[in-house]
Amino acid sequence: MKEFVVLSGQRSGSTLVIRSLDTSPDIYCAGEILHPLKKSKIHHIEWKHRYVKLGSYKATIFLNGRVWRGRIKRQIDRFYRSRDANEIARGFKLMKSQLDYNAFLLPYFRARGVSFIVLIRDNDFDTALSWSKSQMTGLYHSSDAN
Repeated sequence: MKEFVVLSGQRSGSTLVIRSLDTSPDIYCAGEILHPLKKSKIHHIEWKHRYVKLGSYKATIFLNGRVWRGRIKRQIDRFYRSRDANEIARGFKLMKSQLDYNAFLLPYFRARGVSFIVLIRDNDFDTALSWSKSQMTGLYHSSDAN
């Protein structure tokens, strides 16, 4: 089975990519399993990493990323090991900012042989416009409007 990570920046279409991949019966693709916010609406919420909340967002990210590395690696190990017999590929979405806080994951992924699907939005104006629209409307994905 092929293990992969969809690596992207914000507002790059990554939600559409993971949901599209997940529609294939041969591929299981979860959302941002390392998203730190409790209220986040991720795809396949059952795989969301359980962060220990420390009050401030930065303290939570720092402690979880630096001190509890083993917990994060075990969560990802369980994710990849729990595959269905019919799956040919299994992956999840990782934002670049999450990788910045969890830099220890790069050598970990390399050792596992994980492949990357990298999404880059090359037009900064479109990215800023998309971000502004989401802030004004409170709708971050097209599916939020339903």
